[in-house]
Amino acid sequence: MSRVRRNVSSLFASELARRILGFFAVAYLARTLGVEGFGMVMIGLTVLSYVSLTGSGGLHVLATRNVARDGGSVDAGSIVGTRLVNTLVAIGLVAMSTATWVVPAALAEVVLITSLSGMSHALFLEWYFQGKEQMTETAVARTLGAALYLASLLALVHGPDDLRSAALAAVIGDLGSTGYLLVRYRRMYGRLRIHFRSWLPLMRSALPFGAGSVLGHLSVNFPILAVGALLGSAEAGVFSGANKLVFFLLMVDRILGTMLLPASVRLQLAADERLSATLAEALRWIVLVGLPLCIGGMFLATPLVTLVYGGTFAASGAVFGILVWYVLLTMIHTVYTSGVLATGREDRYRNVMVVSAILYVVAVSGGILMGGAVGAAAGVLLAEGVTVILMERALRPALQVLIPARFGRIVTAGIVLAASLTFLPPMHVSISVAAGAVVYIVAAVGVQAVTVPELREMIRRFA
Repeated sequence: MSRVRRNVSSLFASELARRILGFFAVAYLARTLGVEGFGMVMIGLTVLSYVSLTGSGGLHVLATRNVARDGGSVDAGSIVGTRLVNTLVAIGLVAMSTATWVVPAALAEVVLITSLSGMSHALFLEWYFQGKEQMTETAVARTLGAALYLASLLALVHGPDDLRSAALAAVIGDLGSTGYLLVRYRRMYGRLRIHFRSWLPLMRSALPFGAGSVLGHLSVNFPILAVGALLGSAEAGVFSGANKLVFFLLMVDRILGTMLLPASVRLQLAADERLSATLAEALRWIVLVGLPLCIGGMFLATPLVTLVYGGTFAASGAVFGILVWYVLLTMIHTVYTSGVLATGREDRYRNVMVVSAILYVVAVSGGILMGGAVGAAAGVLLAEGVTVILMERALRPALQVLIPARFGRIVTAGIVLAASLTFLPPMHVSISVAAGAVVYIVAAVGVQAVTVPELREMIRRFA
């Protein structure tokens, strides 16, 4: 089996397992804690994501690229040491901010407990194995963490009062993932010798990546914090219910991003033409697969949400119907970002992400004030759409314009799908999903947006 096929197979199996485990974990939390308790836990996990990103400071992207280029010459111990220092500072800032501003007390405790998982994230060696293109190791680690998280939830969380236990479950899951990769690193490459003397030069090199990563994370996490701050924990729960379903659909983007950055670096070193052709083909398949997901999600939003969370989360349907389009936009964004970083345009990447962060703050905040949680979703979509355009322009001087082949035919198949869902008689949502999938595949093949031999080749390559 080729390296690419083995890596894609491992990542796909892992992401599928993780998303399924995560799906059940989120559904269990929502049904057990209720809308407000669920919102508190989601706020805590959102703060953790910022602790983790601040602790990384862009080092995970810089180190992944450098490992892909230089292999064993990268000092893993210095990277980890720098991340630990950053994370300790981040946790301290969260602790002070929480003690000063966060109420009620239950929310403050959830935020503090989940933030402690940042230490595990600092020790997480996924970036090293990703740079080596040894995706099986990271796949196993992340699947193990998701399984431990779900098991901990089932063992510890039994009612609305178990908020602290829900936060602790996240810590347990992260410890499992981190511990596995530390053991594998020791067996394959020897002892990890952590030191802190390279903090300043590493942070100078990582700054463009760090700024872009932290600012880019606003698209996923700022809306939850903003909804919670402006509207309360209950509305944060409504938004988070829809957001978590979108996260489930982003499985493809997670695989794409993990594979595409090291592969893009390798292709760019060979020839810009090879990189351009690969990214253009990736875009075609992204639009081909992402468009029906978004159309189907928009038409079947409320039935899908209530099927997962129950009737108490029906308000999340309107949010999901808008937010689902983020799936397609962010996958296109990932392709352009991989091209920008592979061609050494870190400054352009940073500049785009600074503008994107401002767009997200303005668009999401304005959306919340005008339309509540639904307005927040519309703000996310507007900001991400503009960011995609800016990132494509940042890539344009290095590579020729990337246009998906047969784009008009793909859109035509999407229009056929939308028409069929519009006139579909009332039925169970699972039957509607299956019927829509059949209609889209037949339409796509019929208008030759994709051919049967191409489908067979894709299945043969990655199945």
